[in-house]
Amino acid sequence: MTQRERILAIAVGGVLVLIGMQWALNRFRDARSQRDLEISRLESELQTAQSMQLAGLAAADRMSGFIERSLPANADAAVNAYMEWLYTLMDASGVSGTDVRSLNSTASGDLYRVYNYRVSASGDMEEIVWLLHAFHRTDYLHRITTLGIKPNRGSSLLNLSMSIQVLAMNDAAEKQPPPERPSPLIDDDVEKYVATIVNRNYYAPPNQPPRYSGEATVEAVVDADFRFKPNFEDPDGDEVSLRLIGDVPDGVGMDEASGEIRVRRDELGDLTLLVEARDSGRPARIVEQELTISVVEPPATEEPMQTAFDDATQAFVTALIYSRGSWKAWVTVRTRGEKLELQAGDDFEIGELSGKVVDVTQRFVELEVDDRRFTVGLDGNLAEAAKQSLVD
Repeated sequence: MTQRERILAIAVGGVLVLIGMQWALNRFRDARSQRDLEISRLESELQTAQSMQLAGLAAADRMSGFIERSLPANADAAVNAYMEWLYTLMDASGVSGTDVRSLNSTASGDLYRVYNYRVSASGDMEEIVWLLHAFHRTDYLHRITTLGIKPNRGSSLLNLSMSIQVLAMNDAAEKQPPPERPSPLIDDDVEKYVATIVNRNYYAPPNQPPRYSGEATVEAVVDADFRFKPNFEDPDGDEVSLRLIGDVPDGVGMDEASGEIRVRRDELGDLTLLVEARDSGRPARIVEQELTISVVEPPATEEPMQTAFDDATQAFVTALIYSRGSWKAWVTVRTRGEKLELQAGDDFEIGELSGKVVDVTQRFVELEVDDRRFTVGLDGNLAEAAKQSLVD
């Protein structure tokens, strides 16, 4: 073999070795890639299996929770248990005229059965809020599908009606006990719901605050008992309760049951009081009125002065109120501390004025005295209006 042939043979052999090495490297890479793909597939299958296992455990846990909240699997036991619970709930809430009816039930495959109920009752808003709070706080598999709350024209109560659905799981016990744990979605303090819901009147105009219609300054005699009641009037006819707030001077007190202020001071001077008036409407409206009590010397003479005085000169129309289908006029006689409620057709006698109420509207009251008619608007004085009618 010549030198050239040996070189050629070595070159061909080197090429074959390189080709073999490249083939072996490619086989190694392909095998490793297949192994990596297989590992990824197995890891994915393992993750899927673990997820399914966790989902199964979660589903089993949820199913266990559903069973704890379920009615008994036995149909008769389910109907009787829930109706008994509804009657107990309605009775505890304080509503009246309760009517609970079991309507029907339908099966949902082999998983659960749906029972339908209809409930009606009457009560005030606070009783209804208490009932709904207790209903949702009890963690049955139940829900209210329809809810109606309407005013009762013949009463101050509200009419309540509800349609209810409740589930009984097929895997529940024949005598499944009621749920022991309250619903985590409902706050256990019912007063939070009462404060938000009850203090709203859905069927009447907004509650108006009380109005003070008395004098800002009153006089008391030194070393003598003095009593008076601040005169507050409520446009809606609500009851008004009074109390003293802030710094109360010595010798001054209030009977909060009657609202009467009692004063006995041994020093002359002016006293400043702050009176709070709260009405019974919803929401309650509160106003504050500052009053001055002047403690003065007793009169120089004990003989009372005999003077002719006409109470009609201190009779004012302080409010025009629409109540129970008709308008009424509130006439305050300041000298006597009286309030008259007059409506069309009423006779009246105030001081030297006597006559009949012809009509009451939202702007004025029309009166008839000595065959002449005249009107008095809000804050108008009866004596002045009657005098003006003579001129006109």
